[in-house]
Amino acid sequence: MNIDQPTKTNTAFTAKFWGVRGQVPTPGRDTYRFGGNTPCLEINAGDQRLIFDGGTGLRMLGNALLRQMPVEAHLFFTHANWDRIQGFPFFVPAFIPGNHFHIHGTETHEGKTFEDKLSKQMHGPNFPVPIQVMGAKLEFHPLEAGDELMIDAATVKSALVHAKHQALGFRISYGDAVLVYATDSDLQEKDNRNALRELAYGADFLVLNTPVSRHHHHDMQQWQPLLEFSKEILVKHLLFSTHDPNCRDPDLETLEATLQEHHHHLHFAKEGELLTISA
Repeated sequence: MNIDQPTKTNTAFTAKFWGVRGQVPTPGRDTYRFGGNTPCLEINAGDQRLIFDGGTGLRMLGNALLRQMPVEAHLFFTHANWDRIQGFPFFVPAFIPGNHFHIHGTETHEGKTFEDKLSKQMHGPNFPVPIQVMGAKLEFHPLEAGDELMIDAATVKSALVHAKHQALGFRISYGDAVLVYATDSDLQEKDNRNALRELAYGADFLVLNTPVSRHHHHDMQQWQPLLEFSKEILVKHLLFSTHDPNCRDPDLETLEATLQEHHHHLHFAKEGELLTISA
């Protein structure tokens, strides 16, 4: 599918993390260095803004976008778990007429559309304002594993990387540079592993979910397969996000330092971090 966009004036390819915590927001003094907001990644590819997941980090991104209106962006959701959608009702630009958002997501296991899922969490008694009050133009695009979208000069390709969770990973290409966002991957199942292999092969950056709990963060047995896999598929930089809510900053810092002894181009994503994928 091709989506026509205005002629670009900017050629940079950057990514910014607005939320890197999994499951539930964890604000506080034990998590402020890595951040406590749930997943949200903003990618700027030339003049196009692509947003991946709508956790509570989306609220922070929305507040920043108020200085740049009118805003047009594409929102891609890996899946419908609450930590990936809970920031959407607080995404202020979606309430403002003149803004325009393309929303891409798959059907749920129950056969509900992604629009149904986003709408349902804004019904009472969960939330006092229904999605119909949002004044921006919201266009919902059904998404299936394997779809490939051209958005101006950027390409977004999806793959099913966790069949049980019905979760997608995304390969974002712009020029010769590639970032893969697959923060709910399951490498234990062969089909999931093969799908991620094809999606992420040769990527400049691969962003994966952090398979760690506070009480087992030194267990290298759960990390070694991921490190070997990333080297096998020739990934240049390996990042981990969706950190366990029970992991404090010192836990993550210690673990990151240990893993960097085995993989020099590895680090843990931090809220507010900006990556330059290509200039």
